[in-house]
Amino acid sequence: MESLHINDKEFQASIVAIRCWAMELQGRDFDLFTDNKCVYHYIKKWGGRIPRFQKLGKELWDLLQTQRLTITPHWVPSG
Repeated sequence: MESLHINDKEFQASIVAIRCWAMELQGRDFDLFTDNKCVYHYIKKWGGRIPRFQKLGKELWDLLQTQRLTITPHWVPSG
């Protein structure tokens, strides 16, 4: 079994969190705070060159469209 990179785990965790709160957030704008720069930049730009992130980005985009959500990503330095 292939081990996932931390960036993949962080992106998937963001999608799971949004999915868990989707009904409460439906039709709203909301902020997503992450300490992962890769996830932050991918969501901010809505794209990139990493194929597995393209798949996760599509999954997130579909979720946001279905629930009529607008996301604003924020990077929070961890330390």
